[in-house]
Order: sequence, then structure tokens, then C-alpha cells
Amino acid sequence: MLILTHLTSMGLGAVTGIHHEAVLHHFQRGTGSTHPYLPLIDFHSRSNLSRGGLHDIKSKATRPYEYISVESPDILTKTAPVSLHLSGHDPRSEVDELAARRSLSAVHIRNTYNNTLPVDADWFKAAQEVASVLLDLSSRPDVENIELYQSCPVIIAFAVGMALGTHARIEVFQWDGVNYHPVFPLNTLRHDR
Repeated sequence: MLILTHLTSMGLGAVTGIHHEAVLHHFQRGTGSTHPYLPLIDFHSRSNLSRGGLHDIKSKATRPYEYISVESPDILTKTAPVSLHLSGHDPRSEVDELAARRSLSAVHIRNTYNNTLPVDADWFKAAQEVASVLLDLSSRPDVENIELYQSCPVIIAFAVGMALGTHARIEVFQWDGVNYHPVFPLNTLRHDR
């Protein structure tokens, strides 16, 4: 069993890509189970049940989104800071502050479930919705770089990383309890380097 941390989960997902039928378990105490790791995103079963299989995570999610809302200006700057608020800490104020300081236009991806995604929710769909927004942003010719300031469950970060792969021009930032720090750009994690 591979235990993921917030610092590595999106990068490991990006390197893994859609090449392995992973089953992603989320640590959740208090569920009445003696085993606190719950299999909430199951790519193995999905590959047997869906024509798209593992590629479904890269497929565009249909709107309106169920698990997220997106706030984006009409005009984006070449560098676009993105706050991803899917759990406790909300990166919005830090992202708005740095965007104002650097004259950048910020995008905010916000959860619609009051910060705690229930274990009976469709975690795959939540990850797919986030991936759809980030893939759309990274494909825009007017956006050269995305700075992703994330606050999200580890397995969602891993699944989003699987969808993004190592070609997206997205630099991941991680909260240390005081500040956000750059961790790595996804496009530096390629195997061909």
C-alpha cells in the first residue's frame, strides 16, 4: 500500500497518468469500520464498467458541476494563479493577495459541499470536475502558466494529477500552515527528461 502525502499526491498522480488501474483509498475515521481506509476512487472497477475506462478522468465533466463552482475573470493573464478549495483551508485570500501584488487575474475553484466531501459522494466525479477546469485553463493560448494553490483531499489530488499528466504547465503550491510554497511544476516530472 502506498501512503500519499499532500506534497506528493498530485505529482505522483501526474507521473502515474492513466496507465494503471489504481484503487485510491481515503483515510476516514469514525465511519464505523475497523478499517479507516475507504476505497473511494476505483479505476480498476471503472475500467471494466466504462467504455472510456481510465481515460474517463480526462473526459470533460458536464455542467452544471455538482461538486465545484468556478469563479474566473473574462480576461486571464499569462500566469494564472488558481485557488483550489476542496477541504478545510481556503487558499482564496492568499491567492487574491498575491494576484493583486503581481497584477495577475486569479481563478477560484470552490467546493459546493461545505468543505467535507461525504464518503458516499462520487469522489471520481469531483476529481473529474476539477480536472476539466484545469485542463481547459491549460489549453488556453492566452495562459502560459498556472500556479495551483491547493487544499484538497489527497486522493482527489492524485486523481486530478492522473488527468493532468506531466504535460500541463501547472506549478503546484502547498500550504505549510503559514504560507504557500512551490513544490514542483508538473511538466518537469516527465519520464523523457
